[in-house]
Amino acid sequence: MKKSAIAIAVGVVAIVLVWAVVLLSSSDDQPAPEQTSNEAAEPAIEQQVAEPNLERPGEPSAAPTPAAAAAPPSPKRIPSDQLPPDYQSRPEKLGPVAELKAAYDSDPRDPAAGATEERIRGHLKQEEISPELVRSVSCVKSVCKLEMNWKSDERHGYMIAMMSLISHVSQQVAADPVGDNDGQEVHPIDVYVSRVVPPYTPAGSNEAPSPSAGQ
Repeated sequence: MKKSAIAIAVGVVAIVLVWAVVLLSSSDDQPAPEQTSNEAAEPAIEQQVAEPNLERPGEPSAAPTPAAAAAPPSPKRIPSDQLPPDYQSRPEKLGPVAELKAAYDSDPRDPAAGATEERIRGHLKQEEISPELVRSVSCVKSVCKLEMNWKSDERHGYMIAMMSLISHVSQQVAADPVGDNDGQEVHPIDVYVSRVVPPYTPAGSNEAPSPSAGQ
């Protein structure tokens, strides 16, 4: 009985040892568990913190500074050798300048002078006449004086203005250029218009000048 009991005990111990060896070997063959997504993301986050992005976002370009407003050009003098081929010099002296100028300088201003000045300005408000042509209009008892700025590229408007004065104000008109004709761009011209002589009436016209036509 003693030998059989010993043999059984030895067999049990042997079986336990065999199972222990089998269990140990199977645990070594199992693959290591994979890292979770959070554990895998930690090294990438740490790398970004350790190496910050050194590139700076593009800065918006500064808005261009608007150019300063250009000052209005002053009247230019054009050299004679640079004048265009169709350039025409200012008009020459025309009409009884001395007579009308003497009357304008000596006559007093009358109560109807203001109305006559407005009427003259109204006749010269035409599309073909530049608003810059006439600088001023002033009248005395017998004569009105218009200070004009003549320009070669607006000479057509000047001719229309003179014809309008003859047709609607007086047929006695005189033009007196002021200053030297040295090729300057703008030429001042003083124009005198009689308030005594009636305006021009075409031959055969049924319209007779009114007594106050020249006033």
